[in-house]
Amino acid sequence: MKKIYLIGADMCKPCEDVKEKIKDLMKKGIVEYKDINDPEVSKITNGDKEEVPFGVVETDKGFKKCEIFADDKNVLLKCEGEDDLIPLK
Repeated sequence: MKKIYLIGADMCKPCEDVKEKIKDLMKKGIVEYKDINDPEVSKITNGDKEEVPFGVVETDKGFKKCEIFADDKNVLLKCEGEDDLIPLK
């Protein structure tokens, strides 16, 4: 796995909640936050406007969009075409 992106938007309470829960991973550079309106995100999502927040995992084979599941203790990613969940916390 190369990089994990959290895709969010301004004024998005769920986005802020997830950012707060994974702030240590963001400080370490393991997860990078990107705004849904960032042109780089448009390239990743092929211009599709997804409901935020969502994750994107960059692999050797390209980008995979991921759903985010979060509770008080855990943040998990479920990526397209994958059976396993990726724990972020």
